[in-house]
Amino acid sequence: MKSGGKEIHTKVSGGVAVFPDHGKTTDELLQVVDQALYAAKLHGRNCIKRVQSN
Repeated sequence: MKSGGKEIHTKVSGGVAVFPDHGKTTDELLQVVDQALYAAKLHGRNCIKRVQSN
């Protein structure tokens, strides 16, 4: 991607959860999606991990 004539390189890591399968409250969902985010980072970054079903 270019911005202002300069090339910009980015990487994205993320976690994905589904309501209500992975949590019934905002706090529950944030807790499990945060775990998925850190799993993505541990996996080498630049990827998206979903919450594993119980």
